[in-house]
Amino acid sequence: KVVLNSKAGDKWQKEIRTAMPAFTHGKSFTVRVYCGTSAFTIFVDGRKLGATFPYRPGFTLKDVKYLHLIGGSNGMKWTYSRIPAPEIARGAFNTMVNSNHYLNRGGLQVGDVITAWGVFGSMQTGKFSVNILTPAPANRGSIKVNYLLHVDFRPYHDVVVLNSYKDGWQSEIRPRFSRNNFVTGKIFRVDIRVERDRYRIYVNNKDLGITFPHRLPISSADYVALHGGSHGLKWTALHLPTNKPPQGPSDGAPFTTARSGYYQVYQDLKPGDKIIAYGVFAERTAKFSVNLRKNAGSGPGDFMIHVDFRPPPHENKVVL
Repeated sequence: KVVLNSKAGDKWQKEIRTAMPAFTHGKSFTVRVYCGTSAFTIFVDGRKLGATFPYRPGFTLKDVKYLHLIGGSNGMKWTYSRIPAPEIARGAFNTMVNSNHYLNRGGLQVGDVITAWGVFGSMQTGKFSVNILTPAPANRGSIKVNYLLHVDFRPYHDVVVLNSYKDGWQSEIRPRFSRNNFVTGKIFRVDIRVERDRYRIYVNNKDLGITFPHRLPISSADYVALHGGSHGLKWTALHLPTNKPPQGPSDGAPFTTARSGYYQVYQDLKPGDKIIAYGVFAERTAKFSVNLRKNAGSGPGDFMIHVDFRPPPHENKVVL
């Protein structure tokens, strides 16, 4: 079954139950949550569930700040998701909070561009960074990854620190960079262009004015990590040149590589918007769910909608 519900504070409300759609072991599936004028409509692999879920008193679409994907036992996994995002991030990948974003092919190539978007918090924002990494050999150094490139913004010092790490931090390059390049509450953009023997960095489409050499082979790049988030700073979207999302509805919204966890919604939802989650089903999996939430974390929280799939033997229905 599928169980549909909402939660205000720490109190679950009245369930709506409908029949479980068909899933096939080892095959991908798609869950689409469509925002109507007064209710959510849920589709699985293009087929509408037998029940819709009304917007309950005390909730509006503007309250939704997170997509929360739950589940992943016995081989089931979430793979991708789509969330409406600001126009500046169209064609990019929404970022998961404190997550690594893996390249789908081995390493980087000359001509590749990595682009990250964020929203600047305030002049009290601590340092934040874009990092290209690869796992370090076992028992080598205190940090268990190697940094091909570490682009560390330190607005309180009006500087950007560029460095790499292999068995220890190497020599820094510190170009001056005024904090006034950032505006509180406004989106900023960082581009890293891979050239033949160096990286070139742009901020808000302006060349940083200094490059960083390839100290480790670009073919060893494994993933990109976005660090930082104090005093209102938040990373919003990421584009990786090698990610090739699966075929899905061509609505122009960004993809992100996904797993169980929280994904921020960066603009107010409105009627007509769709949030889409892709996964791979496993026949022995326990229940798994798609949730639209007002807040993140394991404590009391508000769920505007909880779409809980309960495959047999757990229960052959979906709970809304």
